[in-house]
Amino acid sequence: MVKDYTTLRDPNAEYTMRELSAETMGVQAKRGGGRDVTITDVQTTMVDGNFPWTLVRVYTDAGIVGTGEAYWGAGVPEIIERMTPFVVGQNPLDLDRLFEHLVQKTSGEGSIEGITVSAIAGVEVALHDLAGKILEVPAYQLLGGKYRDRVRVYCDCHAGDESEPESNAAEAERVIEDLGYDALKFDLDVPSGHEKDRANRHLRGPEVGHKAEIVQAVTERIGDRADAAFDCHWTFSAGSAKRLAKEIEDLDVWWLEDPVPPENHDVQREVTQHTTTPIGAGENVYRKHGHRRLLEEQAVDVVAPDLPKVGGMRETRSRRVPLLRAGVVGRPLRGRTDH
Repeated sequence: MVKDYTTLRDPNAEYTMRELSAETMGVQAKRGGGRDVTITDVQTTMVDGNFPWTLVRVYTDAGIVGTGEAYWGAGVPEIIERMTPFVVGQNPLDLDRLFEHLVQKTSGEGSIEGITVSAIAGVEVALHDLAGKILEVPAYQLLGGKYRDRVRVYCDCHAGDESEPESNAAEAERVIEDLGYDALKFDLDVPSGHEKDRANRHLRGPEVGHKAEIVQAVTERIGDRADAAFDCHWTFSAGSAKRLAKEIEDLDVWWLEDPVPPENHDVQREVTQHTTTPIGAGENVYRKHGHRRLLEEQAVDVVAPDLPKVGGMRETRSRRVPLLRAGVVGRPLRGRTDH
């Protein structure tokens, strides 16, 4: 059965104050200068790359189209279809109000975290693209202007045999010499051959040693030609993460990323404060509220927000709390092959 998600009834809307449309808010003033633009439609498509990426397009009566990206996965296109009536007829230049309008209208569907946030972010990024085109300025100008002309990116490396330290070292050499990167990242949540229980987050001694060998092989091969980070993808227990971080403290590690699952903030803080190895996290943390404790409690050295999960461009920028120990690494749009 094909379901038209634009017609879903929201019973809460009948008795709550969650309506921030232009009509409800009494926004009537004309903009002039070609800025009286109206959204006519929102459409999505999935592009099967390294992930099934969800691309979003917002159309207007001026013939100008904005393109954005939501995070990959099932359910996101349906949520965006559900939200389309909330923005059709609105002026795309009202970025803050439209973002809050979508958050309020989908609060019952979980606009605090998860795929609802990613769906909102996809529309929000498209609105920024659209607003920049209408005003004939780059989208970054809408966020406060330029800090630099060039942005450093790292290459997310995948060796032929990722469990073999020398294979990772050889890939690091290739990426530096052939591709010209001076920043790299490798995975550590790879089989070592020493596992006894795949479902157990505990690292036995030989497993810790194997992962340290990968780090040592890469960092010694690249020397001072590049920085190297290492990703654990939220895999290990607190005790194992602390042992691993301790084991590689004497090596030149840019950061160790997501060594523990994101659910328990206290564990994240404990791991970070237990070691001098820089710890990065944030990819699986939603909205600016999710990052607040990470920063205020010094629970992370490098914060790495995933823009579609945080909630979009303005939500990413709005994390203006003191960074304390933390540096910031933003995740670029459209995939992870060229971080």
